[in-house]
Amino acid sequence: MLNFILQISTAAVTGVDSLANSPAVTGIQSVPATNEITETKISLFKMVMNGGPILIPLALMLLVTIYILVERLLTIGKASRKNPGLVNSLKDMIHSGNIANARALCKSNNTPEATMLEQGISRIGQPIEEIREALNKS
Repeated sequence: MLNFILQISTAAVTGVDSLANSPAVTGIQSVPATNEITETKISLFKMVMNGGPILIPLALMLLVTIYILVERLLTIGKASRKNPGLVNSLKDMIHSGNIANARALCKSNNTPEATMLEQGISRIGQPIEEIREALNKS
């Protein structure tokens, strides 16, 4: 039995050696190289027309997407703007009893924070629950 296994392994090694020495058949043919590469210039309009009729709606959708992206970035940037001295100024005005100026300061600042604080200041003197409800709505 051991002799049989040794004969098989010897045959396998000689088979591998014969495959390594023979040329591999890949099916790839050599193509003669061209000596000159030509450059063609095409206008953007011609390239769009060669793209077919589906390219025009895609281009329009791209422009709309870019417009929406820029508009959203500007809106979010405006909404995330904060005024660090606003709360301290409002505290000083409210403690001194200057409620009208505190509301005017909130109205002059065009930020979501100022709008919410203005809603709360306008309800000073009312029950706490009404003030909380107004702040939750704004």
